[in-house]
Amino acid sequence: MIITISGNLSSGKSTVAEWLAKELGYKYYYAGSIQRELAKKHGMSINKFQELEAKDPKWDREVDDYFVKLGKKYNLIADSHLAFHFIPNSLKIFLDVKFDVAVERRWKQLPHTAHRNEGEFKTKKALAKALKERLEMNRERWKRYYGVDAYDKSNYDIVIDTTKLTIPQVEKKVLEEVKKHF
Repeated sequence: MIITISGNLSSGKSTVAEWLAKELGYKYYYAGSIQRELAKKHGMSINKFQELEAKDPKWDREVDDYFVKLGKKYNLIADSHLAFHFIPNSLKIFLDVKFDVAVERRWKQLPHTAHRNEGEFKTKKALAKALKERLEMNRERWKRYYGVDAYDKSNYDIVIDTTKLTIPQVEKKVLEEVKKHF
Protein backbone atom coordinates (compact mmCIF):
# COMPACT_ATOMS: atom_id res chain seq x y z
CA MET A 1 0.00 0.00 0.00
CA ILE A 2 1.15 3.52 -0.80
CA ILE A 3 -0.31 6.50 1.04
CA THR A 4 0.28 10.06 -0.11
CA ILE A 5 -0.37 12.87 2.33
CA SER A 6 -0.79 16.45 1.21
CA GLY A 7 -2.45 19.49 2.67
CA ASN A 8 -2.31 23.13 3.50
CA LEU A 9 0.68 24.70 5.22
CA SER A 10 0.71 23.87 8.95
CA SER A 11 -2.14 21.39 8.65
CA GLY A 12 -0.05 18.75 10.44
CA LYS A 13 0.75 16.71 7.34
CA SER A 14 4.43 16.03 8.06
CA THR A 15 3.86 15.22 11.73
CA VAL A 16 0.97 12.90 10.89
CA ALA A 17 2.70 11.31 7.88
CA GLU A 18 5.81 10.49 9.89
CA TRP A 19 3.69 9.09 12.76
CA LEU A 20 1.56 7.02 10.37
CA ALA A 21 4.66 5.52 8.73
CA LYS A 22 5.92 4.40 12.15
CA GLU A 23 2.48 3.12 13.17
CA LEU A 24 2.17 1.02 9.99
CA GLY A 25 5.85 0.09 9.79
CA TYR A 26 6.19 1.84 6.42
CA LYS A 27 9.05 3.81 4.93
CA TYR A 28 8.56 7.59 5.16
CA TYR A 29 9.50 10.01 2.37
CA TYR A 30 9.30 13.78 2.82
CA ALA A 31 9.50 16.19 -0.13
CA GLY A 32 11.36 18.81 1.93
CA SER A 33 14.18 16.42 2.80
CA ILE A 34 14.40 15.31 -0.83
CA GLN A 35 14.69 18.96 -1.91
CA ARG A 36 17.40 19.57 0.69
CA GLU A 37 19.27 16.45 -0.47
CA LEU A 38 19.13 17.58 -4.11
CA ALA A 39 20.14 21.14 -3.20
CA LYS A 40 23.18 19.77 -1.36
CA LYS A 41 24.01 17.51 -4.32
CA HIS A 42 24.02 20.61 -6.54
CA GLY A 43 26.04 22.64 -4.02
CA MET A 44 23.35 25.17 -3.16
CA SER A 45 21.09 26.19 -0.27
CA ILE A 46 17.50 25.01 -0.04
CA ASN A 47 16.36 28.61 -0.63
CA LYS A 48 18.36 28.80 -3.88
CA PHE A 49 17.01 25.42 -4.97
CA GLN A 50 13.43 26.57 -4.34
CA GLU A 51 14.07 29.82 -6.23
CA LEU A 52 15.21 27.77 -9.20
CA GLU A 53 12.16 25.51 -8.91
CA ALA A 54 9.93 28.58 -9.21
CA LYS A 55 11.68 29.70 -12.40
CA ASP A 56 12.59 26.50 -14.23
CA PRO A 57 10.57 23.25 -14.28
CA LYS A 58 13.82 21.25 -14.60
CA TRP A 59 14.39 21.62 -10.85
CA ASP A 60 10.85 20.68 -9.86
CA ARG A 61 11.00 17.65 -12.14
CA GLU A 62 14.08 16.35 -10.34
CA VAL A 63 12.01 16.11 -7.15
CA ASP A 64 8.95 14.83 -9.01
CA ASP A 65 10.92 12.05 -10.72
CA TYR A 66 11.92 10.84 -7.27
CA PHE A 67 8.23 10.45 -6.39
CA VAL A 68 7.40 8.74 -9.68
CA LYS A 69 10.06 6.11 -8.82
CA LEU A 70 8.55 5.73 -5.34
CA GLY A 71 5.24 4.84 -6.98
CA LYS A 72 6.81 1.57 -8.10
CA LYS A 73 7.51 0.56 -4.48
CA TYR A 74 5.16 -0.60 -1.73
CA ASN A 75 4.40 0.10 1.89
CA LEU A 76 5.40 3.73 2.03
CA ILE A 77 4.09 7.11 3.06
CA ALA A 78 4.92 10.05 0.77
CA ASP A 79 4.59 13.50 2.36
CA SER A 80 4.42 15.94 -0.53
CA HIS A 81 1.98 18.42 -2.00
CA LEU A 82 2.12 16.69 -5.40
CA ALA A 83 2.76 13.04 -4.51
CA PHE A 84 -0.93 12.27 -5.14
CA HIS A 85 -0.37 13.34 -8.75
CA PHE A 86 2.88 11.44 -9.31
CA ILE A 87 1.74 8.30 -7.49
CA PRO A 88 -1.83 7.92 -8.79
CA ASN A 89 -2.20 4.38 -7.38
CA SER A 90 -1.91 5.71 -3.81
CA LEU A 91 -4.49 6.34 -1.13
CA LYS A 92 -4.60 10.14 -1.29
CA ILE A 93 -5.08 12.08 1.95
CA PHE A 94 -5.45 15.86 2.24
CA LEU A 95 -5.18 17.65 5.59
CA ASP A 96 -6.95 20.99 5.58
CA VAL A 97 -6.69 23.93 7.98
CA LYS A 98 -8.08 27.45 8.01
CA PHE A 99 -5.41 29.97 6.98
CA ASP A 100 -5.51 32.06 10.18
CA VAL A 101 -5.01 28.90 12.27
CA ALA A 102 -2.13 27.84 9.99
CA VAL A 103 -0.44 31.21 10.57
CA GLU A 104 -0.87 30.87 14.33
CA ARG A 105 0.56 27.35 14.30
CA ARG A 106 3.53 28.35 12.16
CA TRP A 107 4.18 31.41 14.36
CA LYS A 108 4.42 29.14 17.41
CA GLN A 109 6.71 26.74 15.51
CA LEU A 110 9.16 29.39 14.29
CA PRO A 111 11.66 29.10 17.16
CA HIS A 112 11.86 25.34 16.51
CA THR A 113 12.06 25.37 12.71
CA ALA A 114 15.18 27.41 11.94
CA HIS A 115 16.60 24.35 10.15
CA ARG A 116 13.95 24.80 7.43
CA ASN A 117 15.56 28.04 6.15
CA GLU A 118 12.17 29.65 5.65
CA GLY A 119 13.29 33.09 6.74
CA GLU A 120 12.92 35.20 9.85
CA PHE A 121 9.72 37.03 10.64
CA LYS A 122 9.34 39.84 13.15
CA THR A 123 5.53 39.86 13.09
CA LYS A 124 2.67 37.44 12.47
CA LYS A 125 1.48 39.76 9.72
CA ALA A 126 4.81 39.39 7.87
CA LEU A 127 4.64 35.61 8.31
CA ALA A 128 1.06 35.51 7.00
CA LYS A 129 2.08 37.54 3.95
CA ALA A 130 5.01 35.20 3.22
CA LEU A 131 2.87 32.08 3.66
CA LYS A 132 0.15 33.46 1.38
CA GLU A 133 2.76 34.35 -1.28
CA ARG A 134 4.35 30.90 -1.03
CA LEU A 135 0.99 29.19 -1.32
CA GLU A 136 -0.01 31.19 -4.37
CA MET A 137 3.43 30.84 -6.01
CA ASN A 138 3.31 27.06 -5.59
CA ARG A 139 -0.30 26.81 -6.77
CA GLU A 140 0.44 28.87 -9.89
CA ARG A 141 3.67 26.98 -10.64
CA TRP A 142 2.10 23.55 -10.30
CA LYS A 143 -0.83 24.55 -12.51
CA ARG A 144 1.60 25.86 -15.12
CA TYR A 145 3.96 22.87 -14.98
CA TYR A 146 1.48 20.03 -14.49
CA GLY A 147 -2.04 21.40 -14.94
CA VAL A 148 -2.90 20.37 -11.38
CA ASP A 149 -4.11 22.21 -8.28
CA ALA A 150 -2.72 20.45 -5.20
CA TYR A 151 -5.23 22.31 -3.03
CA ASP A 152 -8.30 21.08 -4.93
CA LYS A 153 -9.84 18.63 -2.46
CA SER A 154 -11.56 16.65 -5.23
CA ASN A 155 -8.11 15.15 -6.02
CA TYR A 156 -8.14 13.20 -2.75
CA ASP A 157 -9.77 10.07 -1.35
CA ILE A 158 -9.81 11.41 2.21
CA VAL A 159 -10.03 15.05 3.40
CA ILE A 160 -9.70 15.90 7.09
CA ASP A 161 -10.07 19.40 8.51
CA THR A 162 -7.45 19.73 11.26
CA THR A 163 -8.41 23.28 12.28
CA LYS A 164 -9.97 22.32 15.61
CA LEU A 165 -8.12 19.05 16.18
CA THR A 166 -5.02 18.17 18.16
CA ILE A 167 -2.31 16.11 16.50
CA PRO A 168 -3.35 12.92 18.38
CA GLN A 169 -6.94 13.47 17.20
CA VAL A 170 -5.78 13.90 13.59
CA GLU A 171 -3.58 10.79 13.84
CA LYS A 172 -6.50 8.74 15.17
CA LYS A 173 -8.81 10.00 12.42
CA VAL A 174 -6.27 9.33 9.67
CA LEU A 175 -5.62 5.80 10.93
CA GLU A 176 -9.37 5.08 11.10
CA GLU A 177 -9.78 6.28 7.52
CA VAL A 178 -6.80 4.27 6.27
CA LYS A 179 -8.23 1.12 7.91
CA LYS A 180 -11.60 1.74 6.21
CA HIS A 181 -9.90 1.80 2.80
CA PHE A 182 -7.80 -1.32 3.30
